[in-house]
Amino acid sequence: MNYIVDAAERAGITVSIISPSWLTKSMSFAVSQKIDIGKRSIAVWGPSLTFKGKYLLVLTKIISYFWLIYWLIFNTKHTDYVLVYHTPKLSLAIRIVKKIIRCKIILEVEEIYSKVWGLNRKQIIMENKLISAADSYIVSSYQLKKELGEKVKFVLHGDYRFKRLIKHKDKDYIKIIYAGEIEKVKNGAFYSVHAAEYFPRNYKLLIAGYGTNENINSLKNKIDEINLKRGEETCIFYGLLKEYELSNLLSFCDVALNPQRLGKYMDTAFPSKILIYLTHGVNVISSRIKSVEESDISDMITFIDDTDPKTIIKSILAVEHVSKNYQEKLNVLDCSFVKFLENIFYDN
Repeated sequence: MNYIVDAAERAGITVSIISPSWLTKSMSFAVSQKIDIGKRSIAVWGPSLTFKGKYLLVLTKIISYFWLIYWLIFNTKHTDYVLVYHTPKLSLAIRIVKKIIRCKIILEVEEIYSKVWGLNRKQIIMENKLISAADSYIVSSYQLKKELGEKVKFVLHGDYRFKRLIKHKDKDYIKIIYAGEIEKVKNGAFYSVHAAEYFPRNYKLLIAGYGTNENINSLKNKIDEINLKRGEETCIFYGLLKEYELSNLLSFCDVALNPQRLGKYMDTAFPSKILIYLTHGVNVISSRIKSVEESDISDMITFIDDTDPKTIIKSILAVEHVSKNYQEKLNVLDCSFVKFLENIFYDN
């Protein structure tokens, strides 16, 4: 969303980001607040209370939810465009606002959650109603475009802004990175760590990401096991990093990994980590995910047909010293998105 705001500003559009998020700790009460971001845009947070206890937390969420409806109704005109990040929990609020104000809803859809994650019946209904309520979509893959049809106005894979960083080449080690969620559905972090068990001695795997305590502990146990077995620190776990911290870590890396368990659930989802890797000038190895293979950046990716450690290592050896210039192609994609925003907001 930071990228979309930046692109919108470069297209001459003023943006207001409205966040119904609530407090979870420290402060007991916060009033609604507004801050300036970028050159002409603002961010608005609603009032929030911190309560302890299950039922009081529900009350906190209800306050935030109704504040969102209130703010949009009294600050939005029917000629305005409301760009909504695809969040099924906001389904009812957005549909109420649309019915009252009759504003245009543009939904940014990264994936259809009911096809990727296990949702209950109520969540599936809310997601479907939110998707149906939108006037148009910005989607993350061409597979989603096929699925959602003519209301799709643009395919945006991620943040195309190339990062002009000083690259720090380690003369002693080739550094491989996996960044992202640590989970056992797509299983990317675990495939990467398993491959590291068979790395050449001058290779290191860096893991940065987030997940449930159970999954993180499982991964850390596997890392400890491998490091003990090899008698050296082959794998390093950094945990969840802030944006600037991840950028700094990527400046030391030679190759980035995106191995995933394949399945139809992945056909429409596009892994955002791939753009993060590419915009930092890091060569990417990815499983042959349909949404990535048929994307605008597929020619920048080295694909693997399985997640066997030997396959991953063979691909790393093939690309570690390959120098590719991604900046020109990413700049073209970036300009295309800015032009799209100009057209959709000024021609309608």
